[in-house]
Amino acid sequence: MGDECQTEISCDACATCDRYGLSIDESTGKITGYGWSGNDAGKSELGWIDFSRTNYYSQAWLQTKFGDIYAQGDIGSASTPNPPTDKYNALYLISSAGTISSFRSQRGAVGCLPGDFNCYSGNPTSGVDVSEFIQQNYNPLYFPYASTDYTNILGRLDIDGLTEPIGATGMNKYGDVVESYGAEGQTTTLNQLGWCTGEGTQIFLEDPATHRTKVYHIKGDLNFTCGGSQTSLVISAAQPDHKGSGTIMVDGRLTVNMDMSYGSLGAYQKIDQLPSLGVIVKDYLVIGENANNVVGSYLVLGPWSGRSVTGIEIMNSVEETPFQAQGLFIAGTFKFGRTYRGTLLDPQPAEQIIYDGRVVANPPPGFRDFSKVLPKIRETVP
Repeated sequence: MGDECQTEISCDACATCDRYGLSIDESTGKITGYGWSGNDAGKSELGWIDFSRTNYYSQAWLQTKFGDIYAQGDIGSASTPNPPTDKYNALYLISSAGTISSFRSQRGAVGCLPGDFNCYSGNPTSGVDVSEFIQQNYNPLYFPYASTDYTNILGRLDIDGLTEPIGATGMNKYGDVVESYGAEGQTTTLNQLGWCTGEGTQIFLEDPATHRTKVYHIKGDLNFTCGGSQTSLVISAAQPDHKGSGTIMVDGRLTVNMDMSYGSLGAYQKIDQLPSLGVIVKDYLVIGENANNVVGSYLVLGPWSGRSVTGIEIMNSVEETPFQAQGLFIAGTFKFGRTYRGTLLDPQPAEQIIYDGRVVANPPPGFRDFSKVLPKIRETVP
């Protein structure tokens, strides 16, 4: 090994650095090369250790923006990777009925003291009480299971009232139009909903005949994909005097495997024209490898009793891309599978959930009770 390999920080001029030393790829954080373990008196020698079989220098991590994280049990553990320096998991509150480990609010982390700026990822005002934002052993917020008639402190979810039309009106008791698809044991696709008419298809959630809000009742499983070359769709703003919110009610399993986005805000005249998608799943939700951008408010009530699957699972992508959701997720259990890390110099979350306040501003059918206790986003002039 020449002198240049011992002194140069960059390995560009040294073809054997990875053979006799370690290197970290700044774009991926991947560690490669070999390190020698030995020559200490009285200690066993392991010899050359191949670090290319180890994990990355930086680990995948989760982030919520403009919202909170809540769990009935523990959040994180000793093996959970911390977010990188100056990064955070939640902008505001992290609350758990158990303990909180390796998760950090922008306002601080477990063990921070008011005014201890080195303990924060942001730059809060001196004297901030971290206990307001990091709450351990907090009173549990029980999940709305079927055994409680889908009721908890957030409100009551009236599934029967939401999905059953009254007489021949075609509307439920709340005045929403109900449109049913499939049957138990069957899988419905977006083609059957008429949502697959080309790349970037513009979707209006309302009922086109009455301009009322609509509930799409899927009586079996729903595969949220169009197939073929169409990989995305756009949920658009409603026309003047029309409604922009709507709900998909899935009695079985939901699989999302395509990108979604909301239409431009520029044409809105009234708040009820704002596109706002609600999704209620009675079994479980899988977000596949081709879904990198998802919108909507998701309430997952399952899995059904006796199932070992996760309530919401976000699968890793083939090309190791990040996942971003615009809305909110509520479920009994989560599994975050993305491995994206950004770069060593600019680390980014593997999964990012951005709470956009639409469920409060223009609640979809079935979410009106729940929206009353969720955070409200307002823009003010300083």
